[in-house]
Amino acid sequence: MIKVRASRATAKQALAALDRKQRVAAHAVDGTGALELSLSPMARLIQLFESKIRHIRSIVMNLLLVTAIAVVVPILASELFGSRVTIEKIDVPESMEQIGLSGTVVANRLWDAWSDLTTNVAIAKKAQNVTPSSQRIEFSIPDSGISFESLIHHVRAFFGRSDIRIVGEMVCEAEPCARKTMALRLRVLDGKAHVIQLAAIGNEPEELYYRRAMSEVLMVTDPVRGILALRDNDQERAIAELRRLVRDRHADSAWALTFAGIMLTNRGDFAAARASLDQALALQPRLSIALISRAAAEAGEGELDRAMATIEQAIAIDPKDGRAFMRRAEIEERRGERAAAIKSYRTAATLLPNAPEPLFGQATMHYRSGAYAEARTAYSEAIEIDPNFVDAGPAGAACPPGDELCRDGPPVWRGCPAPPG
Repeated sequence: MIKVRASRATAKQALAALDRKQRVAAHAVDGTGALELSLSPMARLIQLFESKIRHIRSIVMNLLLVTAIAVVVPILASELFGSRVTIEKIDVPESMEQIGLSGTVVANRLWDAWSDLTTNVAIAKKAQNVTPSSQRIEFSIPDSGISFESLIHHVRAFFGRSDIRIVGEMVCEAEPCARKTMALRLRVLDGKAHVIQLAAIGNEPEELYYRRAMSEVLMVTDPVRGILALRDNDQERAIAELRRLVRDRHADSAWALTFAGIMLTNRGDFAAARASLDQALALQPRLSIALISRAAAEAGEGELDRAMATIEQAIAIDPKDGRAFMRRAEIEERRGERAAAIKSYRTAATLLPNAPEPLFGQATMHYRSGAYAEARTAYSEAIEIDPNFVDAGPAGAACPPGDELCRDGPPVWRGCPAPPG
């Protein structure tokens, strides 16, 4: 009986406590509501506006963060895993500094020579990222001492992708120390030290001197381009060097075999060219430039049907390669398919908007079909792209009567192709 009374007393106390909590909660709610009701309409509008501003600020900050990641991450990835070549300041004698030929100037001239060489031997193979140290931008976090450049350098080293550095000096080989007696000595540091010693400048133009120096540097850092830079002066050495890369199982062996095949085709050695190109395709079956070049060698041997089949393979691999359409147009031209050749030349001109050759070929086909107005238009466009284009101005060719492009009269030729035959 005592236990029952105790439990009833406990229950009453619990109910009383619960009732008190409910009254306190209700009072708090009523207070909040009263506070809200006490605010003026303008105050409530300001409160709502501030809430929206905070929301918009949060969205903008998130968008900026996503944009920063989208921009910075690819840049960092390219810096971390790309090929980086830095041309350091070149040491020069004080006498050269006094006439303005500082170490920074020499490094920038070497960079200019590098740019010219890689432009002249432009190939589909990706070029290296080369920058003089004076022009390399270094990013760092303020007041932290953390440099992104240093971080990238050490991460690249950790993954075994050391930077390539070009250092060196200009030295006087004779007295008095003057421009003609200056000689450039370079070292290419890529885990090893490759020394390049040039003779004194003498009477050689500085531009050619620096180009020769950088062509030797390319032989170390990018052998295929380095060899191609030498091909105009010594084709035999170029072909031998390309074959040496293949024997050494270089990573660019397929490219080396391809360009050896191109040079052999240009020399008319079509059988050797095809053998080299077949080797390239065995290493890299989808190398479209090798297929384009093999089609040229096959066409050179008169196997036009086989050449057409080969060029169609190249187009299937890369439908946006204007060189493939140029080659197809040339094959169609040799097969007497003028309408098809015009179409292929037109496609090539679209894909290669800064090249005069497709327009020249297109105009030649129009001319031989008797469509002189179309021929004149295409030739005018070719000359507009490149007024010095050699194929667009041979002397002694005939023009349609009254054509304005022949304003100087024979034998000066201004935009008309040689007549058929």
